[in-house]
Amino acid sequence: MYKSILLLICMTIGHTYVNGQSKFNNILVAVQPTFGGRIMIYNNKNQKFKDSFSKTDQIRQSVSGTISTLIELNNSSQLQIGIQFQNIGFTRKVENIRFLDTIHPLIGIRADQVDAGPSWVEFRYRYHYFSLPFLYSKTLKRKKSNKAGSFHFVAGGAISGLINHDIKAKFFGFSFKKDKSLKIKENDNQAGLISANLQFGLRYENKIEEQMSIFVQPNLFLPILTANYGINKHLLYAFGFEIGIKHEFDLKK
Repeated sequence: MYKSILLLICMTIGHTYVNGQSKFNNILVAVQPTFGGRIMIYNNKNQKFKDSFSKTDQIRQSVSGTISTLIELNNSSQLQIGIQFQNIGFTRKVENIRFLDTIHPLIGIRADQVDAGPSWVEFRYRYHYFSLPFLYSKTLKRKKSNKAGSFHFVAGGAISGLINHDIKAKFFGFSFKKDKSLKIKENDNQAGLISANLQFGLRYENKIEEQMSIFVQPNLFLPILTANYGINKHLLYAFGFEIGIKHEFDLKK
């Protein structure tokens, strides 16, 4: 499947060069505050944990980033390719951690007797990916033209390679051996090395100079593959809000 997608990308770029329509004359750089969650795949072995996971699992906030370029296909359509750093996952919150309670099998018990109020732990499941997006961008026409601003619908997908996966346990109301947080890796939660997702967005560009624009782009990420192997399989989805700069180069100079 991945070889077929790569071949399609190469054929598309080659076709635009042959017809003299390709323009690698711009670059888009953006940061993306991201809100991610998970869809759990339940079977007979973990079905009994469905209610408890539903109560403890929450949205995780993170920051991702993108560098890309637009290849013009015609006056209103572009192919957007580049690289992405995707930081997605979810948070599992465990409340009412008391003295001698087991924090996590890989961490141990709470030995801190200080009772200064509510105590809880947030297990932040973090998946970091290096991604290659392949996106189609369509300029939307409006009844009233505005030369400074334009809307673009974006759709496509990305193939991702895993950079890092861990679970960051952050302690609230107490500490573990003077640590306020630590990283763990669960043996039954092995992350897959390859992932893929579908992406949909709506970009608004506004020119601030002749060759410079700022843009904002809400994005939706929908999973194609599970993020990990084991009993508790995660399908990771996310909503992001890109904020970036588009710079166009004058190649005629």
